[in-house]
Amino acid sequence: MAIITLQVSLWMELLYPAMTILLITTHLKDARSLTHLVLNLIGATVGCAAAIALAALFIQQPWFYLSVMFVMVTALVYFMVSSRYRGSYFCCAYLFIVACFMIIFDKEHAEQQTLMVFRSGAIGVIISGLAHVFLWPRSPATLLREQLAHLLSRPIESLSGLATSTNERRDAPAPAAEVNPFRISECIETLERAETDAQFQRGDRPSVMALIGAVNGLANAVDSAARALAGSRVDPERTLRTIEAASRTIRALRDALNDPGRAGAFAMAVRDAVAELHAREIDPRVQPLADAVRAAGEARAALDGLVILDSRPDTASVLIGNLRGCLAGVCRERFVPLNDRLFAHAAKCALAVMICLLFCVTLNWSHGIGCVETIMLVVQATLGGTVVIGLLRLFGVVVAVFVAVGVVIFIMPTITTLPGLLLVFGPLLLLVGYGMGASERATTPVVQVMIVVDFALLQVPRPSIDLFPVMNFSLAVALGVVVSFIVYHFIWRVRAAAVIPSVIAAMESEVERARELAAREPLTPSRFWQALARTDAQHAQLVRLHEDARIDSPGTPLEESARLDAISAAHASASSALIGLMPRVSRVASGDG
Repeated sequence: MAIITLQVSLWMELLYPAMTILLITTHLKDARSLTHLVLNLIGATVGCAAAIALAALFIQQPWFYLSVMFVMVTALVYFMVSSRYRGSYFCCAYLFIVACFMIIFDKEHAEQQTLMVFRSGAIGVIISGLAHVFLWPRSPATLLREQLAHLLSRPIESLSGLATSTNERRDAPAPAAEVNPFRISECIETLERAETDAQFQRGDRPSVMALIGAVNGLANAVDSAARALAGSRVDPERTLRTIEAASRTIRALRDALNDPGRAGAFAMAVRDAVAELHAREIDPRVQPLADAVRAAGEARAALDGLVILDSRPDTASVLIGNLRGCLAGVCRERFVPLNDRLFAHAAKCALAVMICLLFCVTLNWSHGIGCVETIMLVVQATLGGTVVIGLLRLFGVVVAVFVAVGVVIFIMPTITTLPGLLLVFGPLLLLVGYGMGASERATTPVVQVMIVVDFALLQVPRPSIDLFPVMNFSLAVALGVVVSFIVYHFIWRVRAAAVIPSVIAAMESEVERARELAAREPLTPSRFWQALARTDAQHAQLVRLHEDARIDSPGTPLEESARLDAISAAHASASSALIGLMPRVSRVASGDG
């Protein structure tokens, strides 16, 4: 709302880049701090400066101009998909492409066109950043604690059911669905954003990764115990005490995550549980659960680290230090040796952008920027992912056309003032903001609906009843989806099914590294939990690839089931191998204590 008010009040000629940047940086969760605000603003400035420099040097040689633009788009997209500073690189690449597109159609006013793009983009970056920082702010450390506490809710319910069935001398209940692998990926992504959003010290990452691994390890150990005991009568003496000790430990950890002041109570709960487990014989079926409880004490240091992170506010007093660390981190990021798969993805994205650009130039379609914009938002590393996202965006376009046409025909004729325009956008933005909190499959069409409505209704800085922008942008989005599908289908086609073996190999390498470390020296709990967390994150990646493979490599139900079984077997094998190292880790942990 602030973006619309400011741009309309300033009577700006170009409005939609600001709203697009707001939506995408919010979707990427890269606008939650002053540090990210400044980094995104630097990215926007660099992108527009590169566009004007390219025009000044090569605009008189169109084919050379387009060739250099192709190289620059390839580089920017590669940096964007390879770096954790995705929002900053997106602002740079998006505004660079929009400015270049507009310069091609108005060479005589290249500076003015670029300045319009920069002003709109800068407003989007600043308003979105300030809104996230000052309106109901949530630090990454707080968000990470909430995610981990939520991950422990299901294990507590499972242990409660096991304890109840044991006390009542009934067979143990069948376990519920497996632990959601995407939860761990979300936690690791939150940790990566915390390294930018807060004054995150290099030494904090191992302990926080250990906490993520410990929480995930406890959840998996409970799931493993529930499956081992399902349908069988449980021995109260050998099993119930282990279940109760694990339940107290996990509850104490959840309480400590919700309230950092209770970290001491968690340490005491672990100590009491370890003492009780040492004094009793343990059922082999719940031995991994007992080992996980013994090793969970490593999470105490990470809990203290989260408290420290919360005490490092991302305000002006630390902003310079944050930027110094982040800018140094950008320079230190390892883009070489090139990741072949991601580089091919970047080159295909740039090629699709250039095809759409040439198509628009050939038809003198100066309002076809929507197809170029769509390429940036649709393309994925695999063909299946591109098709899925493309179809979701097409669905979003269909919905948006009905919404935008209805607004233009029935509402816009009655609006003559800025407050009226804000009343139109207010409910739409509220619904979009709510929808963006859902899964990625739901977020994609929701964001696309708002982008189309934004482009249709904000072509001029006043209420308009023109239907041309609606139809124009809808056709442009459809063209972008079709071009991206053609490029990703016929050029360097990467099927998700072909990527799965390499990810499984990486998972196996992670296990081998852990074994080698354990063979050379005592494997510390921190290293163990980090290896387990990375393995589960790779499992989440495999599940995503399987979903994409169902689109780009469709097979019979039996073949798809076999592929999913192979993924599950690889993850189970890796987890079992790591859990097999847990007794040694537990002895080291107890010895350290």
